[in-house]
Amino acid sequence: MNLFYKICPSCSKHLPFDVFSYSGKIFRCPKCGELLADDPKRNWVGFFLIMLGFTSAALVRHFLRTSLISGMLIITFSFVIWLFFKRLMIVKKDLVIKNKETNEISYIDHSEWEEILANAAGKENPFEITEYL
Repeated sequence: MNLFYKICPSCSKHLPFDVFSYSGKIFRCPKCGELLADDPKRNWVGFFLIMLGFTSAALVRHFLRTSLISGMLIITFSFVIWLFFKRLMIVKKDLVIKNKETNEISYIDHSEWEEILANAAGKENPFEITEYL
């Protein structure tokens, strides 16, 4: 069932899925190594769908005088549609850097690396390049 995994757009590998596990994070596909992230446009549309579900549930409950269960079904239905709507997208980055102090890994472009070097001029750079993509 598509609710419990997401598909890599590059190699079609099934990736384990948790509702908010990929939110705002860049990660690698374990099979092909592509950098993947949530599609922000689809996230906004999904947020709109969930808000529309809450609004619809409140309006149906108020004007049609239905039970609480019907409102919960509308909200659940909008949430399930959002889960089917979420997709992953391929992220194009140039470098993998690591913070020497925290060991945190980040994915950046060459222009961002040049900015880091310019800001660290005369000081020790807390970042190091670990991989060129």
